[in-house]
Formats: sequence, structure tokens, C-alpha cells
Amino acid sequence: MSALPIAVRLARAADLAFIRNSWLRNYHEHGHLSHVPNGVFFSDDGHWGVVDRCLTGPRVVLVAHPEGDEDTILGWTCAELDVLHYVYVKAPFRRLGIARTLLGRYKPLTTCTHWTPVIREWASRGRAYTFNPYLLERA
Repeated sequence: MSALPIAVRLARAADLAFIRNSWLRNYHEHGHLSHVPNGVFFSDDGHWGVVDRCLTGPRVVLVAHPEGDEDTILGWTCAELDVLHYVYVKAPFRRLGIARTLLGRYKPLTTCTHWTPVIREWASRGRAYTFNPYLLERA
């Protein structure tokens, strides 16, 4: 676990640009959509639009930060009901329990709409998630 004391808060409007950009960049580089041309991926009709709908809909977006420093984002999650849309932790802070701390703030999440490196790893260790990208239609 982390030696760094972290706290969790709701995302603020000022956080959304970082969240959107890190989501898109991370998913494009490590997701299964790396073959999609940038012009399509980052368009309103492409994944940019999907992420925008996820972030502006009735979702709970949580941000992890060092205790006492709410402006430094270590990681974040976006979820609704029992559906995890995305979890992201900055590279230098991975494997410190930050994602686990963030996800612990939600009721049990059983479905994911994005197959992230974190979810892929957890699934390989036996954690059951159903991957259903069609739930994004609710976004």
C-alpha cells in the first residue's frame, strides 16, 4: 500500500480537462483502439465524444490527491451505478493502492465499459468484471 497519505474528493470543473485528456491519451495508447486514426479518435463523433458524454452525464467522477493538496491529481475514476467507465492513475503513482482506494468509494462495480490495463490485470487475477461497451449508450 501507499506510504503517501491520499485523500479522495469529487472531481471539479477545473479537473475535467486533465481527466478528459489523460483518459483519451491512455486509452488510445494502451487500449484496443490504437489503430484508429487520431482525426477519428479525437473527434466529437469518435471516442472524444464518448468520453465527453461520460464526463458530463450523471456519473460520479472521483479524484485522488495527496492529503492537504487538493490541486495535485494522482488518479481518478468515472463510474455510475455498478458500471466502471474508467480508472486512471499517473504512472509514477501506480502500484501504491490509489486505484483500489478510489474504487473502494463506490458500491461494488461489476461491469466496465472500457478494457483498461488495470481492469485487464485485475481480471487476470480472478476479479470478475463483465466488459460491456454498449452501456456507453446510456452516456
